[in-house]
This record gives sequence, C-alpha cells and structure tokens, in this order.
Amino acid sequence: MKTETYANGTNLKDNGNGAGGSRHCFALSPAPVPVSPGEGSDGEGIGMFCSVGRAELSVKDIPECLKAVKKVADAENVYIICLNADCIAGYGHIESAVFHAKRSWYEDKPIANSFEMEVLLYTGARRQCNEIGEFGLHKGNNDLFVCVCEEMKNKVGNERDGNKHGKDENKNEKYAEYCEKNEKVFSELEREIGLKLKNGDDSGNIGDGNDRISDRKLKKLMKLFDIPDEELSEVGIGRIEELIVEKVALLDIQK
Repeated sequence: MKTETYANGTNLKDNGNGAGGSRHCFALSPAPVPVSPGEGSDGEGIGMFCSVGRAELSVKDIPECLKAVKKVADAENVYIICLNADCIAGYGHIESAVFHAKRSWYEDKPIANSFEMEVLLYTGARRQCNEIGEFGLHKGNNDLFVCVCEEMKNKVGNERDGNKHGKDENKNEKYAEYCEKNEKVFSELEREIGLKLKNGDDSGNIGDGNDRISDRKLKKLMKLFDIPDEELSEVGIGRIEELIVEKVALLDIQK
C-alpha cells in the first residue's frame, strides 16, 4: 500500500473560525492510468491527498444531510466520506480503505457508482452496498471520522524536480496547500450541517496508548469483521487493526 503520512497528529493553525485542531493526513502516490484502445495517457495517473478529522454530528434526516455534504464536496471539488467511528479500528484502517477504493475506482473495475460509496464498501470489506449502512451516517448523534479527499493529478516531488532536498521541499509545500484547502472544507461542513470538530488526536482505536480498546468496541469490530476469539487471542488485541486491514485488502480478490 503506497501511502505517505503527512502532518499526522499535527495541530493545524486555527483559520479564524474555530476550525483548527488535529488532522491525520496522508497521500496516495499516483499510478499509471490504464490505456484503453485508441486512447492516450500522460502516464502520470491520479494521486490523492486526504485529511481525516474526528467530529460529532446530529442527524435528523440522512438523505438531506448527505445532500448538504455533497453540495460542499461539489463546490470544493473533493470527496467527503463520513465514517461511523464505532466501526473504525484506526487511521490505518481508513488509509487502507481509501487506497483500495482509489485503485478500484480509477484503475480497475469499481463496485459502487460513486467513489464515496466505494470507500465505504472497502471500509466494511463488503461487496454489497446494502451491507454497509452501519459504517456511514445514522439518525441521531454520530461519532465520526470525516475524510476529505482531493485528487492530485500531477506527481508531487517528481524525479525531474532536482535533488532530494528540493523534492522534499516541493512536496511539503504542495501538501501544505492541500491541508489548507481541506481545512476550508471542514469549515464549510461546520456551517452547512453543524459538524462539530474535535480537537486532539483521538483515533478511536487505542484507548490509552497501552494497546487497550474498550470491550464494547472490540466486540463490535470482531462481529463486523467476523474475527473469532481464537484468532484475536493468537495475535493479540493490539493487532486487531492489522487483521481488519487484511480483510479490506481481500475484497480485491473477492469482488
């Protein structure tokens, strides 16, 4: 999985409207776009930069809420995926889902009819759209990971840019621009749907930094991803995210 973590847990400067806080950001390297008969390709492919924020949201009408989220996404030319935090094992789980969904959507044969739904399917390691309702929004109070993804159509830090130091500076500058834009998207979501962003690096995975996770969430994840007690006992609770990431990757074989 070719991902590069950027600004992981970094406190981003408040932009003046309270939209500061910690974001987990990662970049997916571009891959060559398959060439169809009679078509050309620039060979650059499409990369992706994603910012993940922890948030709370009260939802009265799911279709109306999703419509408002889509309005923001279309206006900013990004993808926005709202993920139920109770169903997420950690940031690695999200990175894996977005990586495989991106590859399926742009380079293979997608399962869903939208990129956002493709991410949800891979998040849940499911092939059927009617099986992933629990992984998205629900009525009432939602504890969420909100993922904002933007296409990177040109390689960041191309080999022709010069020495490694120069490439790193160019890459970090470009990533900072994506971070800043995504922060504006989070601010728009605050205004449009009442999203309440959380401060701090709360991954929703490890309870206190000592490889502990709440019993309630552990049991839920084991049930959702069909992980038997024997398998978890063998590898240890601290590696449940690895087991789930493996199941996400296996969806490529199963579909």
